[in-house]
Amino acid sequence: QCAACNLRANGLNHYFADKAGVMAAMQKKTGLK
Repeated sequence: QCAACNLRANGLNHYFADKAGVMAAMQKKTGLK
């Protein structure tokens, strides 16, 4: 499940609670450094 899917499923509270994890997942998925 992608970070964007998690955002839709759990809302912004989840994003702010696990911002580091979400950002890491996004970077891994997109290949950004």
